[in-house]
Amino acid sequence: MLIEAVSYPIRYAWPKGEIRLIPGQPVDVPEERGTKILKKCGGKVRVVGPATIGTMIQFRSPLFGFCTGRVLSVEVETVRIGEHSVVKEIVKIPRLWITKIFGEQTG
Repeated sequence: MLIEAVSYPIRYAWPKGEIRLIPGQPVDVPEERGTKILKKCGGKVRVVGPATIGTMIQFRSPLFGFCTGRVLSVEVETVRIGEHSVVKEIVKIPRLWITKIFGEQTG
């Protein structure tokens, strides 16, 4: 499950660990842990929905900053996108770079 803080950084701790959630930087956590964090933190944490083929996404590239692109394929840890807003080519990015998924899928 991909989750992130909504407005400001949050540190969530449990007996055997902790996690720091930052807005715009989704973190992949096990489903059970994510559900517990969402219940405990209420509206301070949100789920970053899964990217599906055809959806337009925003992602944060370490080189180009915030970019957009349309999802062409989804793999376990990566997403292949076309219509990259900067390089104008098909690229593969880590799923954890995704910061926003726009509306319904198209075409």
